[in-house]
Amino acid sequence: MGCSSSSTQTLAQENRPGVKAEEANGETLLSRNGIVAEESETISDQMQLPVQSTLLDEMGPGPGEVADEVQIEASEPEQATVSSSDAALEVVDLADVLAASSPEAPAEEQPVLDVASELIDTTATESTLAPEPASDPVQTPVQFTPTPEPKPAEITPAPEFPSEVPDLSSEPTMEEANAATESDPTASQEPAPVGPSPALEAAPAVEPTPEEPSPAVEAVAADEICAATPEGVAVEASQPDSEEIAADAAGETLLQGMTGAKDRMREKKMKNQPRNVTYSSSGRGTERGQGSQVCGWVRGHQAGGHSYSQDLPKHITASYFAKARAAEVNAMLKAVRKPAGSCHVFNALPKHMRRRAMSHNTKRLPSRLRESAQRLAERSQGAPDKEKKPLPKSRSRRARRRHGNLLLEFNRRQRKNKWMETHIWHAKRFHMLKTWSYCLPLKPTAKSYRASYRAMSAHALLQDLSYFCCLELRGSEDQILRALARLTNKQTGPTFAAASRLSGARQGSVHLYRADQFPQGSLGPADFLWRPRVPDASDRQLWIWIHPALKQDVLSELQLVCQCFEAVSVSEEPRPAAEPPAGRKRKADEGDAGPPAKKLLGDGTRPAGAPVRWESTDTAITISDLTMEIVRYRLIGPLAHTVLTDALHPASEEAFEPLSSSEADRSVHQQQTDIFRLLRGVCSTAELPAGCVLGLTVDDPRLTLPQKRGKTVPDLQQSTEEERARDLTLRGVAAHCSQSALWDASLRERVTHGRLSEQELNRMRSELLVPGSRLSAAPSGVPVLLVHQAGRVRGEERLHWGSGWDLLLPKGWGMAFWVPLVYRGVRVGGLHMGIKHSQFMGQPHFPHDYPDCPAGVHFQSEQEAELLEKFKRRPPSKRTNYIKHGCLAPFRCPWQQLTEEWEELVNLSTETASGSRDGASHFTVLRSLKVLRQLSAWCRRVSRRNANPPLTRAVAAALQQDWRRSLVWVRVRLLSKGQPALHATVCVPTTSDLQLLLKDGRSSGPQEPRHKDHLKNLREHKTDPERPARLLRGVWPQPLPSVVSHCSRPTLGWVQQGDFSLAAGRGEALAFISVTGLLHMLLQQPQEQLGVVLLRNPSSLQYRYAQISIDT
Repeated sequence: MGCSSSSTQTLAQENRPGVKAEEANGETLLSRNGIVAEESETISDQMQLPVQSTLLDEMGPGPGEVADEVQIEASEPEQATVSSSDAALEVVDLADVLAASSPEAPAEEQPVLDVASELIDTTATESTLAPEPASDPVQTPVQFTPTPEPKPAEITPAPEFPSEVPDLSSEPTMEEANAATESDPTASQEPAPVGPSPALEAAPAVEPTPEEPSPAVEAVAADEICAATPEGVAVEASQPDSEEIAADAAGETLLQGMTGAKDRMREKKMKNQPRNVTYSSSGRGTERGQGSQVCGWVRGHQAGGHSYSQDLPKHITASYFAKARAAEVNAMLKAVRKPAGSCHVFNALPKHMRRRAMSHNTKRLPSRLRESAQRLAERSQGAPDKEKKPLPKSRSRRARRRHGNLLLEFNRRQRKNKWMETHIWHAKRFHMLKTWSYCLPLKPTAKSYRASYRAMSAHALLQDLSYFCCLELRGSEDQILRALARLTNKQTGPTFAAASRLSGARQGSVHLYRADQFPQGSLGPADFLWRPRVPDASDRQLWIWIHPALKQDVLSELQLVCQCFEAVSVSEEPRPAAEPPAGRKRKADEGDAGPPAKKLLGDGTRPAGAPVRWESTDTAITISDLTMEIVRYRLIGPLAHTVLTDALHPASEEAFEPLSSSEADRSVHQQQTDIFRLLRGVCSTAELPAGCVLGLTVDDPRLTLPQKRGKTVPDLQQSTEEERARDLTLRGVAAHCSQSALWDASLRERVTHGRLSEQELNRMRSELLVPGSRLSAAPSGVPVLLVHQAGRVRGEERLHWGSGWDLLLPKGWGMAFWVPLVYRGVRVGGLHMGIKHSQFMGQPHFPHDYPDCPAGVHFQSEQEAELLEKFKRRPPSKRTNYIKHGCLAPFRCPWQQLTEEWEELVNLSTETASGSRDGASHFTVLRSLKVLRQLSAWCRRVSRRNANPPLTRAVAAALQQDWRRSLVWVRVRLLSKGQPALHATVCVPTTSDLQLLLKDGRSSGPQEPRHKDHLKNLREHKTDPERPARLLRGVWPQPLPSVVSHCSRPTLGWVQQGDFSLAAGRGEALAFISVTGLLHMLLQQPQEQLGVVLLRNPSSLQYRYAQISIDT
């Protein structure tokens, strides 16, 4: 109980002969101005309730003691103000005291229980404890008269129990020990223990009688009285006598002579004490066991720097005293258990056990702290009012890696961004990019830029283009051509109706526009392939391959021109089984034949459940969406045909028979096999005609997979059929040999589901007698299409560079062909190498270099946001100040403003200017082959008179009239050192610049004067109402000033792709410039310096000389 320890100490004190209970502890409880100062460890030591067997009425003053009346008038601040370091008092229920006074209690406990019962009754009636009833309604103070101290002969010595905190200050000092040694030389150096006097030892001990209870029982009674004392009752404390005062004086004298070691010991004790705890300068008594404490620890504020009086308090309130300490202890425990501020549960651990991983993985914490850390993490992650659902227990890794569970997980991860069949292979080796509703490989994780270029130049580079969308048109040839004629124009090149393309022997490329809006309404480029004419078939099939960024625009235009608005329902493939909840095993049903098949058809460009086929009753044309129904691989390099002939083997007659049993088809298959074998004798892929198509049926390439990865080399031996190989390079593949079973949807579906599983193949490999030999599997032919890709066909440099083959497969066979091709030593590239391939060929890449198309505009917006975010990530002191460099648009090129300013600069007629504002308000890109050939001839360093027609002001004015707001695609080649960057400025050189180039052909070029930042003052005045809403340091805000005349040299255009070209061996860039500005510059330049321009990067002031050329 709360008072048990105090009762034990009181009992031990009473057993010491000659020592009073009030003086034994030597501790003092002070109360002044509502502040309690004390050092005792228990409440009973402070209260010192008299524990006697006599009744209250018989209490009287003992010998040597004076009973003074103590007023029980403790004010409210005195009752509530307590020390924060005292222990809480354990409250004893009154029912327990009443139960203790039952007749079953021992006889020796009855007097004490009677006293307790009387106290309880008095408390219940009068709320005060008084020895005699008072008639006055006002409560009178209770007076306790101490009972006389019992005789030594009547006290049975009890064993002394050590106090919880030993009193170090009561031990004798060095001076006291020396004095004791001088007075008694025979005495021991250690202080002698205090014991009873000889007179007391001689007297026999008397057993306690029932009328006089033992001291232990009296201690229990004191505990119960302490707990039963009601609120508002004060207990009188004893006053110090003359002996105590003398002891205090002696202790003060000894304390003043304390040595330096004693002072350091006191300072060490005070080191970690609270601010309101001080140590008084008074000393202690020299006699052991005597003297109440008159100096030592003093708590509370000392006004004026003086300590409180060392006298005992006159009165205290036990209930308030205990309650206040209980509240403080609870507050202290709560503060310790619940960290405040930025503290965490990890602070409860020692420093050597803390880990950073504990912040996100609570299992790294000890088990006793995990629950608290989990609550703290949940509170910081979510709103307090939003209750999170308990997460299900995740399955083990072994369960998650099962084949069926893996497929379910892969299908779930493809809900937003679809995967190609080679996604897992790429994800282990490439940086993946989520764009156009697909997850595509961007570039390898290893350094392979130069290796990829060498592969394109000397061997082969492999790319997966299965994300390209395929739209199939089926119907009458005349109806299809009539509808598609509205989307194309003959000025841009061969269209769908070209004879070489219409037969199906060649693949064609066109640029699509919105219906009847040429040259406005540009959509983007497209590749198309006609199916060769089939005997006894009136309908034709056409495949149009487009980029996924423009699929929706092209599909809507095709539906408009073909009038195909009626959707046709198509039977859907069986969906994979639903994923079982985490933490539970997937139970196989009776009708479950096995694990769910992987989802093969997944189109990221259309929502789930959208139609994939539309037809028209008027035109009899059917449009089908074959996206991801056909796998498309691209091999780029001079040895691409060698890799194909090594990895693919034409199917035997037994393997071809399931696809077609007619004699004509078998004859065509034999001719296709002969042509395919002739490809091995061709030195380079560039020798074949551009766009030729070869249909073929091959065996499963996994059956001939080599054991080790190698590099395919060409056959240097001259072929016996050299004449046939030469005829193939001149005429190409015949139209009837371009036929393939891949055009038939039912055959594609049959081949897809008839593929041999990897498990069966591995079992067959394990049964081989000679490892690495060909597997003898059931014959199964796979129809494919080989489409030749022409390389660089425009310009005069590096002709046919970058040519290759496209391999078209049915869905489901992607990895079956991908791994054998990789094992032939090809290098694999991603989207980044696709851009570089277009740059080295000098062709625009979609959608990066198509600013007049909707997909190109969207890409430029995304690129601007990305570049601006990258610019903001740098600190302001490390950013390039584009204003001082004279760069108006470092993140996005203002093409519309450029064309409009050049139109005004050449002083066009008023009627033309007004008409241009009304009609052709949007800029276009010049794609007319006739005009491009004229501009290309005028930019060469030849006489303008030799060109047809020669460049004159009248010809230039007529050309400007037709293409006044157009851009032209040019190739910029630096004449000296330098490396062009993205959005570098192409400028018109002045006369002095051209003269400087004539004097020094290796001149670095002029420099742009540094511009002044006029927006610096606007940034300082933030309250200016005329200031733009958002200003970024170093970047011009909208609207921009004049982009043509902003710098010292007029601006022609900006660079779209720029870098050091490994193919050219110098800096090279591809840019768009204004047609009007180009004609204006060519008319002013001398004959020997035609096409010379200046190039300046956005973060530089240095101009570089460059030569422009237009490849046609």
